[in-house]
Amino acid sequence: MCKGEASKFETDAALSQKTSRKSVLGLSSWLRFGIGIAFAAILAGTVAMETELRESSLRSAEERTAMLATTLAQQAADTFQIADLALSSLGRLIGEDTPTTNELALLRLDMTELLRRVPRISSLSYYEQSGWRLATSESEALESASNQARADFFRHHRKHPGNDLYIGPPIRIEASGEWVVTASRRVVHPDGSFDGVLLATMRSTYFADVYSALKTDKQSRIIILSPSAKLMARSPHDDALIGIDVSDNIIPRLIREGATSGSTRQFSPIDGAEVISSFHRLPGRLVAVIYSMTLEAATAPWREGLPYRLLVAGAFLTLVVVGGSRLVRYARARQISELNLLAISRTDALTGLLNRRSFDETLPIEWMRCVASGHPLSLLMIDVDHFKAFNDTYGHQAGDVCLKAIAAAISSAARRPRDRVMRYGGEEMIALLPETPPREAARVAERMRAGIEVLRIPHAASPLGFVTISIGFSTEDRSTAPRSSASDLLADADRALYAAKASGRNRSLASDRPAQLLSAAAYG
Repeated sequence: MCKGEASKFETDAALSQKTSRKSVLGLSSWLRFGIGIAFAAILAGTVAMETELRESSLRSAEERTAMLATTLAQQAADTFQIADLALSSLGRLIGEDTPTTNELALLRLDMTELLRRVPRISSLSYYEQSGWRLATSESEALESASNQARADFFRHHRKHPGNDLYIGPPIRIEASGEWVVTASRRVVHPDGSFDGVLLATMRSTYFADVYSALKTDKQSRIIILSPSAKLMARSPHDDALIGIDVSDNIIPRLIREGATSGSTRQFSPIDGAEVISSFHRLPGRLVAVIYSMTLEAATAPWREGLPYRLLVAGAFLTLVVVGGSRLVRYARARQISELNLLAISRTDALTGLLNRRSFDETLPIEWMRCVASGHPLSLLMIDVDHFKAFNDTYGHQAGDVCLKAIAAAISSAARRPRDRVMRYGGEEMIALLPETPPREAARVAERMRAGIEVLRIPHAASPLGFVTISIGFSTEDRSTAPRSSASDLLADADRALYAAKASGRNRSLASDRPAQLLSAAAYG
């Protein structure tokens, strides 16, 4: 097949298959889009589910920390209540008069007995109104005791007339270096004036030891805050942290604003770790217990199942991608196969031209375009002269070869992209030339006729001794006597063909309505 013929066939095939090819690409694109949507939906659903599961773990952790903070606050309140009872008992023993030496000796014995019965308290002391210690449960001599007039607990009671239990900031014992939590009561004269202080101390490590048994994990932290927002006790215990001021932290601020309990997510002021902290105030006091759990510990239940859930989600995503890709390939192969079958059904197997079916589909379309646009449409009907005699003389195989050569030559003469040459039936072919006026149609017809003549295909039964063709053509021009239908255009070209054959063959004639037939030469 010559280059011109191949180019023409490619143009015809492209025109006939354009819609089908678009449908193949369109289906593939929609399938890919659907797969992308499914992938994105699964991915978004997985992210949303994991986010919700993580938040659920954090909410559960907040509930646990709040419950534990409440429990621990009750334990601390019980401890301070016991200290208060001990101090109240000592206050009744002292009475309203200044105790004598013998009475102070008895008081020390009572203090020792109280400590034996209440091991939570580490020491009991009695200070007179100047700050000197008069009695203590400790073993050291009274003379060695320093004056406590400047101590926080002493200054508080000297300044405030109330007789309530006062829980002060932690203090470090000079002799042992040990941190203790203080609880104290005011001692008064009969007239209600200040007469000294009764003090109970509890080791900071006592609270740490008790709380260490209640912690749910190694990363949790328990803190007791004094009213002045200083660490009185911590579990795990750390001497370097006891007594530090954390008043700028959010929880002390909430307590100062009147909150009795609550939970918050924050960065720890101690080590900077992100934690969930719940606090609970002791009833009637500004002392608070804080239970903190790191986000790592809080989200541990969520993280434990995360790999398996991600594995399942990954399997689904892989299934969508792999299965979707296979579906796209299958659908594309299926539609390409259907496209090829469609192309075969629209193509003449012998000549490679578009077939009669294509012509029947194309003519109405071009006719409507012609009517809508007003541009001319030319139709050429072509017939091989004496072809039956050719087959009788040379055989049908030679006839097939002849038709292939003629089809190629005719196609090469119709050069524009929208020009289409089709096999109409037997040795008849048709050329549709959109936007082609009569004069140009005549030139195309003459190129076709001359192109066949040049081939000089031997034909002993022809008067000229070689194969020739006859062409009849008609042009629809909406500006001059428009036809009523495309079939009229075809009928006029058919009449012109018969006229060309009747007038001697090897020529082309135009149907110039209403009835006059003109040769191609008449158009110049």
